[in-house]
Amino acid sequence: MSAVLHLDLLGGYRASAGPDGLPIDFPTKKSALLLVPIVIEQPAPSRDRLAALFWSNRQEQQGRGSLRQAIFTMRTTLRGAGAPAPVTQQDRVFMPPETAVCDVVDFRNAAQGSTIEDLENARRLYKGPFLGTVRLPDPEFAAWVEETRETLLRAAEAVGVDLAALYREAGNHSAAIDALDWVLSLDPIREDVHRSLMRLHLEAGNRTLALRQYRNCVSVLERELGVNPDFETQALFQAISIGASTTSAGTVPAPSVAARQPAEQPRSPSAKTEAKPPSPSHPMVAVLPFSLLSDAAEAAQLGEGLFEDLTSDLPKFHQIKCKARNAALSAIESGIPRNKIGASVMANYVVDGSIRISGNRVRVNAQLVEVASGVQLWSDRYTVDMEDIFDTQDRLTQRIVVAVTNQLKHEMLTLAQRKTSAEMTPYDCWLTGFSLVLNGTEDHTRRAKKLFERALELDPYYARGHCGMSLAYFNEWGAHAWPNWNEAIEKAYAHADEAVRLSEADHVGQTLLGRAHIYRREYDRGQRYLERSYALNPYGTDMLATAALSWSFLGDHRRAHDLASRAIELHPSPPDWYYGGIALSLFMTGKAAEARKIRERSPKAYPDTLAFLAADYAMEGDMARARTYAARFHEDFSTQVLGGRQPVEGEILEWIRHANPFRLEKDARLMEEAMSAAGVGKAV
Repeated sequence: MSAVLHLDLLGGYRASAGPDGLPIDFPTKKSALLLVPIVIEQPAPSRDRLAALFWSNRQEQQGRGSLRQAIFTMRTTLRGAGAPAPVTQQDRVFMPPETAVCDVVDFRNAAQGSTIEDLENARRLYKGPFLGTVRLPDPEFAAWVEETRETLLRAAEAVGVDLAALYREAGNHSAAIDALDWVLSLDPIREDVHRSLMRLHLEAGNRTLALRQYRNCVSVLERELGVNPDFETQALFQAISIGASTTSAGTVPAPSVAARQPAEQPRSPSAKTEAKPPSPSHPMVAVLPFSLLSDAAEAAQLGEGLFEDLTSDLPKFHQIKCKARNAALSAIESGIPRNKIGASVMANYVVDGSIRISGNRVRVNAQLVEVASGVQLWSDRYTVDMEDIFDTQDRLTQRIVVAVTNQLKHEMLTLAQRKTSAEMTPYDCWLTGFSLVLNGTEDHTRRAKKLFERALELDPYYARGHCGMSLAYFNEWGAHAWPNWNEAIEKAYAHADEAVRLSEADHVGQTLLGRAHIYRREYDRGQRYLERSYALNPYGTDMLATAALSWSFLGDHRRAHDLASRAIELHPSPPDWYYGGIALSLFMTGKAAEARKIRERSPKAYPDTLAFLAADYAMEGDMARARTYAARFHEDFSTQVLGGRQPVEGEILEWIRHANPFRLEKDARLMEEAMSAAGVGKAV
């Protein structure tokens, strides 16, 4: 009696026979692969079917001739190995069931089972994609393999999902989580599975792992598809973050044989039911192609460029999510009215506009509209000369991106400030805390720190929470916790480092870590992080202004001046502290009078601004004003930095050296000599 043929097709190709399972070595790839449809297809394939599958590029007669030769070679090889061969009946070629064992057939049978044992067996059998990396150049065969591979993959995913549901019903959360982790190993972009895992972790009493699963989901979707999680996933995350009920989101589906079929495709944007996005935790923006009010070819080119640049550049602000450009284009092609597109693509806000060109003049109108209310939150008109279309496109993109992001941050901050503490999400805590910490006072810093701590309680893996803690500790040692300088700066560094570890793509963490390295006198490392920050987001005006000071400390005063100037130019209403980088760069390049005029706009923008004003006047030769500002600085230093006590000898200059960690000795010497001449640090 012939041995049974064993055919393993999941994860590769292996045909074997005999008690020792020795592999069968076929002389040609086609004679080996010919076995595959013969064994797994039901009903059994006809000769015409096999000829069309393997020789689709040949004439019918030639194909059937090649098939006869391949079948002969296959049968001869199998019989030589002591294995049964296919038989032919009424023009169909098949293997009698008792003569062959195939993992695909066994997997299909096991996947139709309804018990944990059945589905675990199916899971064990699925060792990888159908036929692995085996390929044939024939397009018909390649298409059949791809279709079969996809069908088996979806069946395997459904096995894992149903297995998780059975384990969950049995109270075995660990096994259920393991089953869904296996599903994600097959298809890591399954958002529904990520949600199910979030819920299972929460049910198992591990809220931290539930939040980590969301972070994994965000990272995978961004890496693989360049998109953000959908609103259902975000809503589940928010509910877990604030401890609300999650009974309606992220549940594991009940076991069902029908569920082991390929998932239903999402409906197209032309579906008649209009979706309404929930209140956002992070703003979701859709950019629409700008309307063209001119027939000039340049208008179309500029419109396409703005559409692409705005869509790609808005997400550089890591807390802003942006719909992919195809979402808006598909909605427009489906005939959805322009004022309904935002709702159809599940966006909270829409950026829209128009372009008109007359001669060499370009007029661009842009607006930001809230989808839910239809209210125009922001609009502006830009009229520029177009000498170079790409330069024009860049300038307009920069200005629109910064204006839109500032308005969005304002809207989200307003919403956050209306919430109770129990309702606030980590993002709400970050926004509110950041608005406070910029004030720099002890009270504002203390309140901001509590919000950042709350953000990390809700989500220990929230990078912006660590950014906030770094800012708070930096403020503490710089303004009102001077005696604890070493401890505070190390904590500021540790939180910035953790923020970058959690989210390398966030320019805020990169900037703060760069600054922390510089204050630790690790200048080369600091410079690398500052460069990385700018590469990630050249529009973040807050971080541009923050980085400007650090570049002066590195000795690159030209770059410091350029970054601070860019921040001021891009921001529609730049705060006074933005000017610090320009003032410092001017002072360090011998332009004390210009620096002084800038500092006098806001003499308390920084804790040491009064000391630098004294130094400015000393460099100008006005010693009377220099000493007046030195005296004012001493008074503020005693009350704000030292808590009311008088400084000991040398303490003021020591603090100034720590607050201004210049890399170059000549820069530090210039600062100290000017301040000493003004009387800074001397008894009054």
